[in-house]
Formats: sequence, structure tokens, C-alpha cells
Amino acid sequence: MFQQFVRNSVLLGLFICFVRGVQAEEPILLKYQLEKGSKLINLHKSVNKTTQTINGNNMETEINQDTVDIRTIDELDSQGVGKIKTKTERLSSSVKIAGLGDYAFSSQKPDRDKSSILGAALTPLYERLVGSELQYEVSPLGKVKNFSGYAQLVGDLVKANPLTSRFAGGGTDNAAQLGAQGQWVVFSEKPVKPGEKWDNPFEAEMPGLGTMKGKETITFLAIEQREGHSIAKLSISNDVSFDLNIEMGGAKVTGKVTTSNSEGSAEFDITAGKLLSQKSKLTLAGQLSVDANGATIPVQISQTIGSETTAVDKLPE
Repeated sequence: MFQQFVRNSVLLGLFICFVRGVQAEEPILLKYQLEKGSKLINLHKSVNKTTQTINGNNMETEINQDTVDIRTIDELDSQGVGKIKTKTERLSSSVKIAGLGDYAFSSQKPDRDKSSILGAALTPLYERLVGSELQYEVSPLGKVKNFSGYAQLVGDLVKANPLTSRFAGGGTDNAAQLGAQGQWVVFSEKPVKPGEKWDNPFEAEMPGLGTMKGKETITFLAIEQREGHSIAKLSISNDVSFDLNIEMGGAKVTGKVTTSNSEGSAEFDITAGKLLSQKSKLTLAGQLSVDANGATIPVQISQTIGSETTAVDKLPE
């Protein structure tokens, strides 16, 4: 009797485990639970390191930027599409560019460089961005569309200074929309389960810079239980190509850079319908050609872009 009880208990345990396993493998429609009037606060850090090799000599560039963004869901339509009002609450940046020097900006400090080459290009742009409100729409699957306000906000600055245009992504709403899309993971239109993946293609014209296109691949790795919430763990990779076509200061830069390495991850709270965090690291490399003063100069370029976004409940001190 005792042996039969043990055997039945073991079989029951195996059956329960099997049932749980089947339940865990049930497809899930991952989607954001947007609520009218709610505010989403994000801390965003990015670093961009570029090496240009010209005639065997390396020129280094490094740009670090930290922002605190507040996104308010103003309206929600019958399809669950949210109208977002986004505001850059704080911004700090440090820039080092060979040949142009060093630059620093903090929206929380009154001292601002406006006299150097970088200061004249960046300080007016950053001052304009901090505190300004822009608008776009986002679907429950995380697709961003109808971005507005950016081109109007920075248009005069971009027109007045070509270097400002480089840092402003050409100053178009399309460029700003591409940046906003990076704040939202785009989910599959179909229910998915751990182990499945999906692609999100993208393409954008960036006036004064060139054309970017590629795809983002997202893999649903696993579900983790945390404080009563189901958390989806995701991996993200990008395959990007950038056809450059830049004219500035009498020189023309053309060429193509493509992805040589990409890795990323994200955590999504399925229970709350909220993105908790996202990290990415993308390395691009390619051969450029600089035409200036009747001469053509080949340039080898390697660029690594790192990004990290974290959702928080309140503004940091």
C-alpha cells in the first residue's frame, strides 16, 4: 500500500509538472496596457563611440547622453491606440570629437557653452528640447506613428547650423519617430510562446545624412515570476545598413556602414502591460569616401552605439 501511494504520488507530481509545462507553453499575445491619463517615466542612457581611420591615423569621437523623459497618455481610441505627449524633463551630455574639442551640457546647471563650435551647435538644440512637448501615437503592440512637433521645434536651428542637423538626425519628424520607436518594443501580431521570434523591418530617410534601413529581430526567451507578476524576458538584435550622403563645409561624404555585431535584451511586465527595461549594443562598420578640394580620401569607420532604458515610478532626486 505504501509503495503504491508513493508511486501514485510520484505520478501525480509528474502529471502536475506536465500540466504546468503545457500551460507555460500556451501562446500569449504580448501587448501594452495603455491607460488614459497615466504617466510613464523613463531613464535613458546612451553612448556612441566612433573611430575613423584616415591614412592610418585614428580619429576618435565619443558622445554620452542621459535623459529623463515623461510620457503622458492623453487619449485612447477604441482600438487601444494611445495619443502620447512626450516631454524631455532633464538632459545631460558630454561630447569629445577629434578636431572639435570637448563639450558638456546639463539642463540642471546654468553654465552653458555657446561660443565654441560644438557649443554653438548643441547648446541651442538641447535648450530647445528640454521642457518641450512633442506628440505621437502608439498601438497596443508598440508601433509608433504620426510623430509631430519635432521638425517645427528645431527647424530653424537645423537650417542655421549644418552641424546641428547632424546631431538632430536631420531635424525631421520621421527621424524623431524612429528615435521614439526605440523606446517601445514592437510585439508580434500573433500570440507567441517562449522560443519563438519575429522581425520588425524599418526604413527612414534622414535629410542631410542618408537612408537607414534594416530589421529588428525579437526572441521570446522565457517567462519569469516576480512579486506576483509574469515577466517576459526578450532578446533583441538589429541588422542595419546606413547609406550615407552628407555635404558639409565644401566636402561630400558617401558610403555605406552595416551591422557587424548586435545584442540586446528587454523585460516586459505581462501582468501590467508595461516595458520595464531595455538594453542594446550595436556595432556598425564600413568604408566611406570623402571628396574635398578635388581629392578623394578613403575613410574606414567603426561605430558602437550602446543604449539603456529603465522605467521608474518617480523622478530621480
